[in-house]
Amino acid sequence: MKEKISELESQKHARDEEINRLTNLYMGGETVDKMNLNYVSKENSKTVTKLENQLNYVNKENHKLIEEITDLRIRSSNAQGFFDEHGKLFEEIKSLKGQIVSE
Repeated sequence: MKEKISELESQKHARDEEINRLTNLYMGGETVDKMNLNYVSKENSKTVTKLENQLNYVNKENHKLIEEITDLRIRSSNAQGFFDEHGKLFEEIKSLKGQIVSE
């Protein structure tokens, strides 16, 4: 029901604008150049809005990717640090295992 009301209000608004435009034409108020300028201005405004939305989306995605890269770098450095600290212990365990198996 609300959608139908909204649709009808939109149609009424468009009709009123068309009536005003035709009245201005009849009275000699709006030239073709002025109409063209208004059209170009509206289209440019729509394009700017669309591009701003796209830019916001790309910035959000970039931010997510930067956070993910940072997290992966931290994990990588932590894993390398762990291996550096415990590498000798790991080698000792391997050699002891080898000795036990050979006995």
